[in-house]
Amino acid sequence: MNIEYSGEYPTNGNGWIQAQLEQKKDTDNSKVYKGLYLLPAQVQNRKGSYNIYNEGSPCYRLRPRYNSEYMWNIPALEKLKPIAGTANNYHTSIPWFAYPGDMPR
Repeated sequence: MNIEYSGEYPTNGNGWIQAQLEQKKDTDNSKVYKGLYLLPAQVQNRKGSYNIYNEGSPCYRLRPRYNSEYMWNIPALEKLKPIAGTANNYHTSIPWFAYPGDMPR
């Protein structure tokens, strides 16, 4: 991950706040893609600004197609962790394979 955070995984207040993301510098050995900054990035400060509904997090996934999940599978969407599929910021939920450790409960 290229998000600057401490602990097991990035969360609101630990990697991003409200509408701003902290990105690792190229000199950080744990940065995966040197020279890559998530847009829109202020490269000088290594920060990105995002929609306030994203709570500062970048987008990690796409919402399911409307005619499939949102019409016939809403109960299953509401059970998704760590962010329910019906939440406004579902697309900012980090997928299980992107966590550096175990997925949060």
